[in-house]
Amino acid sequence: MNWLRKLRSLSKDFRRRRQAKRWEHKWDTVAHPFRWELEAEAPSIVRSVNDGWLTPGTTVLDIGCGLGYNAAWLVNHNFKVLGIDVSSAAIDKARCLHPERDGLKFQQCDVTATEYNAEFSFDAIIDRGCLHGIPKPLWDSYVRNIALWLKPDGRMLLLMALFETSKSELTANMRNLFHPHFEIANVASISLSKNKTKEPLPGLEFQLVKSHEASC
Repeated sequence: MNWLRKLRSLSKDFRRRRQAKRWEHKWDTVAHPFRWELEAEAPSIVRSVNDGWLTPGTTVLDIGCGLGYNAAWLVNHNFKVLGIDVSSAAIDKARCLHPERDGLKFQQCDVTATEYNAEFSFDAIIDRGCLHGIPKPLWDSYVRNIALWLKPDGRMLLLMALFETSKSELTANMRNLFHPHFEIANVASISLSKNKTKEPLPGLEFQLVKSHEASC
């Protein structure tokens, strides 16, 4: 029914605005980096390049880029990267730490927005902990957008904290969420906090490939 669809759309818009406001406040007022912010490139990103999952010379979208350390590291290893974050404060800090140059750009962007950016087109996408910070009712919009932004046969590296979820449950949830747009090629146990001064944050690393047959 039209009224029900409209109500759901209004509810999602409210969640998006509230989510964006919450992260903007956090990034604008935080005195110290978040628990998951390494202030360095993430081990999973380095390993994915060394193992060949991410290929130098390709274009990468870094979702929830935060302070931009992963984006900057990838550019230094011959990738072309756009780092996006829902928080303009985070983007300002990333630009301050890593001045934009050829191959490195930062942009404020809501990955769950209804009006997706049609100019986005990437060989690979990385998400080091953005999705698990998004309200679940918005997850379908997230998947829709990245499926549109990723080129055919494109690859995605997704890092998710376990929190109170078991490994098998989180894997099943991700498989259901990304079907039929993506196939999970590999799952590995990781820690999202390798910094010795921070508590370990157990999680899973998902390597996903955009499905050939998937229609967006």
